[in-house]
Amino acid sequence: MKVFKKIILVTALILANANLAQVFAKSRTIEVTDAWIRYKPAGIRMTGAFMNIRNKSNQDDSLISASSKIAAVEIHQTKMNNGIMSMDRVDEIAVSKGKTAQLKPGSYHIMLIGIKKDLKLGDKVDLTLKFKKSGSMKVSVPVIKK
Repeated sequence: MKVFKKIILVTALILANANLAQVFAKSRTIEVTDAWIRYKPAGIRMTGAFMNIRNKSNQDDSLISASSKIAAVEIHQTKMNNGIMSMDRVDEIAVSKGKTAQLKPGSYHIMLIGIKKDLKLGDKVDLTLKFKKSGSMKVSVPVIKK
């Protein structure tokens, strides 16, 4: 009887590790680097988050949403139309296989709107990024002056 219980336990551990490996492998297909949030003075309740998103998988993917506990979050693109700059909400940002999408000032970025508390230099904001194929991942993004 003890041998049977040990076999069941070992089998359960192997299956659990296999499932964890799949979860981690999935999360490693997307890599976020150089993430930062633009510092704004006290009282300003809107700012942008910027980062590089690298797709290390063999299939195209897209950032389809982002969220945070401290603000409403939208994906935006800054455009120049007839000499007028605008920030427009977009449904997704393509991240082609093997490529890096750059979210930077004057281009694609993540807007934090209605920020619930003043952000200080050095604070970190947790963002959850949701991808069409790779699922969700959390990133902790520092507030810096740039």
